[in-house]
Amino acid sequence: MNFNDLEKNLPQPEQTSPFTVPENYFNSLNDRIWERIKMEDAGLNIEGLTNENPFKLPETYFENLSSKIKDQLDTGDEEDVHLSIPGLNNINPFTAPTDYFDELPTTIEERVFSEIADIELENANQTFIRRFYRLAIAACFTALASWFGYNIYQVNQLDKQMNSTANVVKIDNQNFDLNYFDESMLVEEVVNTSAGNAAVNPSAEKTRKLENYILNNVDEELLLQEL
Repeated sequence: MNFNDLEKNLPQPEQTSPFTVPENYFNSLNDRIWERIKMEDAGLNIEGLTNENPFKLPETYFENLSSKIKDQLDTGDEEDVHLSIPGLNNINPFTAPTDYFDELPTTIEERVFSEIADIELENANQTFIRRFYRLAIAACFTALASWFGYNIYQVNQLDKQMNSTANVVKIDNQNFDLNYFDESMLVEEVVNTSAGNAAVNPSAEKTRKLENYILNNVDEELLLQEL
């Protein structure tokens, strides 16, 4: 099947295109393009105009271009060339201080090291503060532990002292702990004894005076030992 057969099989549009191509247009297109190129090379079809380039370069223009540019730059450095705008010239308004670039590395180093020193100082301060807080907390815990330990030690010592046999005395085949034996108990015991003796012995008054003297002038521990 060739192109013509394929074209016949395609459905035809109901409305024809308003644009038409002349017969053998594409067959002669190549020849017409070449003729147009030849006409443009031969000359423009407008009277008085040609296709010749009106701009021409002098001979050895590019060979001498670098030297000309260098000469212009050297001349511009020596002389003040005024610009076309009134009141303006090519003088650079920005100037560098004397020995600016010679001292630039030193200035940069000082600034950089100054910033580094500030950062290190800040880090050192933060580290010191953190360590100080840690030491303070540790000291507080140590003080609390020492205080609790001291209190526990005192309580244990008091218990040992109260339970010690040195403070225990034997009276009438009975053991009495001096830590729990105060003066009121002693007085009560003596009074009870005196009351019992007064009912039996007629000399109770003399005995009572003797007991009062002993209670007022003799140490209670010594008295308990004698009993």
